[in-house]
Formats: sequence, structure tokens, C-alpha cells
Amino acid sequence: MPPQPVAALYLRSASTNDVAIEEQRRICTALAESQGWRIGETVVDNGVGGMRDRPGLTALRTCIAEGRAQIALATEPVRIARDPKMIKDLVDFCAAHGAELLFANSASVGSVMTYEQSLDAMRRLIMEVVSEVNP
Repeated sequence: MPPQPVAALYLRSASTNDVAIEEQRRICTALAESQGWRIGETVVDNGVGGMRDRPGLTALRTCIAEGRAQIALATEPVRIARDPKMIKDLVDFCAAHGAELLFANSASVGSVMTYEQSLDAMRRLIMEVVSEVNP
């Protein structure tokens, strides 16, 4: 039997918001449990927004680089950054260290998405909105 994958949770709120952090923790924990992943470290950037250097994100990178987790898990891509290049950089960083950056799909409990799948979902949503506005 292969070893149980270890997930490192990344939780972030741009403004200090303990309720939002706990909701992210609940969503990520439920997903990890449903997938049979063990939760290793949980890193939090509470009240940290708009900064390139986030202590929690740095800790997540260290965890991945040192092989302490095979999965970096957040609720959605914007928890990592609003800049797609920063998210892609973390996707590539994880891949280079034999790990994956995944997102809990809170719309469907127990559903996990890769960054590419989350982009596809966002594109579909945008197209739906555009088609409703410009029929």
C-alpha cells in the first residue's frame, strides 16, 4: 500500500478575519479527509494581502521544498494570489519538488481542482455572464 499523501494547508485572508480562516480550514480539512490525505502543516496568513512576501506562503514553499508535504491545498487560487503568474509560479515550484498545488472546490464538497481546472471553471463562468448580458 502506498504511503498516505500529506497535505499542507494554506489559509489566507487579506484582512484579519478569523471566521474566514476557520471556514477555509473546515473546507480544506473536509476535502483532505475525503481524499484520504493526512494533514501535515497548516500555514496561515491572516490579515496579509497584496504583499509578494507572505510569511505563510514562504513557510508553505519551505514545507514543499523539504518534502514534508506532497500536496499544497488552498480553497481557491485567489487565496494564493490574485496575480495568475504568482499562482503559476507556485504550481511550477510544487511540480519541481514532486508536489501538487490543489484547490478545494467549495461548491462541491469533496471535490478537488487543479489550477488549470479552476481556470477552466472561471472561463465558463465568465462566458455564462457575458452571454446573459449580451444575448
